[in-house]
Amino acid sequence: MSETKKPISPITIGAGCLILGGAIGGLAGHCATKSALSSDNGSSVTVASASGNAFVAPAVFVPGWMAERTFHNDAILCPWTENPLNDTDCQFRQSEINRIRNAISLCPNPLARNMETIGHRGAALVAPEETIRSWQIAVDSGAAIVECDASVTKDLDFMCRHGTCDLQFTTDILTRPDMVAKCSQPFAPAGNGTRASVLCCTFDFTVEEMGKLCATMENVVNDQATRIEEYVIGKPAFRSIGFAKGECVQMATMREYLAFAKSKAVNVIPELKDTTENATQVFLAKNNKDHVWLADKFASYLRDAGFTTPFDKDFKEKGKKGTIGIMQTFDRRVAKAWKQNNKDLSVLYLLETPMNITSTEKDCATPADCGSPDVLRDLIKAGVEIISPAMNGFVDADPATHRYVEHQYSKDMKAIVKELNATDRTFFGSWSLERSGCVSQLGNATYNAEAGLGSIGG
Repeated sequence: MSETKKPISPITIGAGCLILGGAIGGLAGHCATKSALSSDNGSSVTVASASGNAFVAPAVFVPGWMAERTFHNDAILCPWTENPLNDTDCQFRQSEINRIRNAISLCPNPLARNMETIGHRGAALVAPEETIRSWQIAVDSGAAIVECDASVTKDLDFMCRHGTCDLQFTTDILTRPDMVAKCSQPFAPAGNGTRASVLCCTFDFTVEEMGKLCATMENVVNDQATRIEEYVIGKPAFRSIGFAKGECVQMATMREYLAFAKSKAVNVIPELKDTTENATQVFLAKNNKDHVWLADKFASYLRDAGFTTPFDKDFKEKGKKGTIGIMQTFDRRVAKAWKQNNKDLSVLYLLETPMNITSTEKDCATPADCGSPDVLRDLIKAGVEIISPAMNGFVDADPATHRYVEHQYSKDMKAIVKELNATDRTFFGSWSLERSGCVSQLGNATYNAEAGLGSIGG
């Protein structure tokens, strides 16, 4: 049987920020609060749950990554025990998941626009990501903010792609021999112990050339393929199809993304992709450009499109719809350059790995994923508005109860902000990994999960 793999490494995954919660998390929090306040006499509403027990809708906010997983059967698994029926911690976990499910089920208007809801890559679980079709589904589902991962093209423009070099498994490029021949690494079949490979990057093609491609659902690939036709297997089981069979969903440029967002009066949170990757840096150098030039060009697109309203504590005001632009990056050089050259635009700094309080910038191997205290202080002083570690920077596992507790890194970040007297202008966000399936599909390997918690990413 041929081996299959997902062509994704958690280290290189971009992010869709969950500033105040993710798409479903914002929805769940809104629904739970709304339900608790919806009775005529102001008291909470009590209804019968599916199990027949009385349920009082809690006025709570539910994190997006948690709510998204509550409707998977694997959500109630307890990886620390082989006897869940006799494990009190496991029973608590199941009761909490049922509580969240019930809260969501009470929502009177589940598709209402929610200013805390972000369409990460659009609606990537049901439509080809980073496309007008995907963003439209996200907006129709209540997202008030949409994301584009902007990857540089051969003609120094931006195409919305989650990875600069993911065309081989997110488009139909492998059905186009003339374009495959231009890829950074044309298809090489498996053989003699070597896996099949192909690498097609946005900077291999112009915007016009990529306009010929059809975007697809992010696919699983077969690294034992001996023919190019065997390489792409198809979408993973946890992704659905929300578009017509045979329909060509076209890719979108960053300008098209911004125009779409403006037409729908939604805010934007684009990410400048892969500026720390060697291949991107080599491409820019060949064109006598660097990451600062690229960052300034990226910023100019937001300014030209009218997304210049700063992100602040009042971001949910109605008058700010379709005006807020938040630039996000994993590259601390880019984050700082943005605040030096584009002070009017809001910046979000992404990182994946929590660091201890004694670490410094010298402990960071690359310009990406560096959250040492001195780096955070430097960026906050420069004016970066939002610091966004992955969820495992905020929550940890209590080994005694298997329940969530605040991570030490979260406490350290708060202390740094307080030390700089920046609590009124610095915000924390987070992001989830949406490229993995359930535990049953990936074994026990879950991204951004602390030991003992089970699957918390996705």
